[in-house]
Amino acid sequence: MRKTVMGLASAVVVLASGLSAQEAPSLPVFVPAGHEHARTMGRFTDDFRFGWTAGNVRLRFRGTAANVVVELTRGRESALQVVVDGEPTHVLFVTKDQTVYPLASGLPEGEHTVEIWKRPEGFLGELKWVGFQLDAGALTRPSARPARRLMVIGDSISCGYGNEAAEIREGNTVANENGYMAYGPLAARRLDAELAMICWSGRGLFRNRNVGDDRTGVLPELFDQTLPLDPALKWDHASFVPHVIVINLGTNDIARGPENEKPELTKEEFLGAYRAFIERLHRLYPEARIMASIGPMLREPISGWLPELERAYPFVNALVFEGRQGKEYFGGHWHPSVAMHQIMADTLVEKLREVMGDGW
Repeated sequence: MRKTVMGLASAVVVLASGLSAQEAPSLPVFVPAGHEHARTMGRFTDDFRFGWTAGNVRLRFRGTAANVVVELTRGRESALQVVVDGEPTHVLFVTKDQTVYPLASGLPEGEHTVEIWKRPEGFLGELKWVGFQLDAGALTRPSARPARRLMVIGDSISCGYGNEAAEIREGNTVANENGYMAYGPLAARRLDAELAMICWSGRGLFRNRNVGDDRTGVLPELFDQTLPLDPALKWDHASFVPHVIVINLGTNDIARGPENEKPELTKEEFLGAYRAFIERLHRLYPEARIMASIGPMLREPISGWLPELERAYPFVNALVFEGRQGKEYFGGHWHPSVAMHQIMADTLVEKLREVMGDGW
């Protein structure tokens, strides 16, 4: 259990321990989804459904208690990281049986912020934000948007696959995939940047990890979707214009199946797909810097190919996330642990400040 905010009610402690809890008692002041003082970050539909990793909502208010009203619209369960006054406090496991969830109570009089962040990736539950509830007399306050904007496009590594798993064999679950503590959100918070995440386990840039139809649903296709599981609902790319785009793909492109059923990935296949994608991104966002990255799992030979993109495009930089040895750096199925994600965030922040200047 992470650091808690002084004065949180016992119901919050129950949730923080990973146990189920009764629906939170209703609070009298309702702040509906879309309220001018509530800030969303990530991809949301017009009716405030969201599914991509690290999609989040933030509310600043004056009061002593807050609930969130949220619905599970697809899947059996999902999870939200609660953050109160900048500190992660507890996890909400969202099911179809519950809609009102406790965020904080017994807070000191004064101004506070509450946030909810989607922890697992897109296919592990789609959610709808309905609103917040506050205590009697509470008032909302404006919440400014960060000046910087960061986009991360990746696979399981970027999603935070199994990063809180106690053992490598655990794999990935709703409970142990913590996108809030993945390297992209970690870096965005350090840089005070608005963040958009588009990531999915097993997916690639040229081909996916699975054996068989591995060319359908690659990340350049998923990139156009507002919701991960709804290909018909297209995203308005003009609604979020990033200053930096991090592409961390290739680990699944390299994979050849349990018995090497797939042919070896060629440089021409991979870089051809990469060029097509970054040229499209450049047309959409001509001022954006693109970081072509790989690692820290399977890196070679892609780590040696990426500098060719840097030489070919003045708006592209190559970045390799180096791996570390030691049990503390591995989560489920050999994916990066939270400790490794923190190192990756350090690497990304250092690179962005080098490339973008001291303003970052």
